[in-house]
Amino acid sequence: MADKDIKDIAHCVYMIDLVLREIMHSASITKKEFATQCIIDSFVTILREEGYAVTPARLKKMLAYAH
Repeated sequence: MADKDIKDIAHCVYMIDLVLREIMHSASITKKEFATQCIIDSFVTILREEGYAVTPARLKKMLAYAH
C-alpha cells in the first residue's frame, strides 16, 4: 500500500500550527522549544500510524510557528 499524501490532511496541519501559535504567545509556557518539539513528535506518531510518511523535519517545514 502506498503512503497517504499529507496534502490530504492540510487542515489538520493548519490546526497543529494554531496550537503552536498559542504556545508561542503564551507567557505561561516558558520552554517553547521543548513544547514545540513534543507537539511535532506526537503528531508525527499519530500521522505515521494513519499511514502518512512524515518525519519531524518535514512536518516542521510545513508549520509556520515551528521555527
